[in-house]
Amino acid sequence: MNTEERRYLLIQSGFGAAVVNAILNGGIGWLITRGLAEFPLWKVPGVAFDLLATAFGVSFGTVLAMALQVRFDVSRGKIRPFAVSSGVASFVARFPSGVLRRSVVLGTASVPVFAFPALAGLALTGLSGLERTTFVIVKTALAAVEGGIVTPLIVLGVLSDLSRADSAAKAPEATS
Repeated sequence: MNTEERRYLLIQSGFGAAVVNAILNGGIGWLITRGLAEFPLWKVPGVAFDLLATAFGVSFGTVLAMALQVRFDVSRGKIRPFAVSSGVASFVARFPSGVLRRSVVLGTASVPVFAFPALAGLALTGLSGLERTTFVIVKTALAAVEGGIVTPLIVLGVLSDLSRADSAAKAPEATS
């Protein structure tokens, strides 16, 4: 991976996604708790339900968004599919095919990976709710961390898909 590819993957896709997800989810958290001094932890609506939905939604939405963004960036020549280590290639090859299916599967897989640890930590506090600002900070942090971690992997999945499609399109030409 060259410097430009690393920058695209880690800075734009990783750090950029962390910032975007923090802003979006912080805003959503602030709006849904408008007028509340405290947001209940274990009720619906409440902190636990929201963090579960956030963990699902960040990955789900990121798959949808990056499927479009990466294809657009490839078409403009901003990035091209590039070789990655066999371990990374093997990992992203396990992602389901199809954008909607990939969105649902990765969103679902993100719930235990990202929301459950946050909820376990909150359960240990013994609190029945979170003050509004504290909730917004927790939601924002969860979304930023998840977005920063999953987006580069999702980008690699899209680039891998594009590389396979390009190889498949060139295969008949090679036999002609």
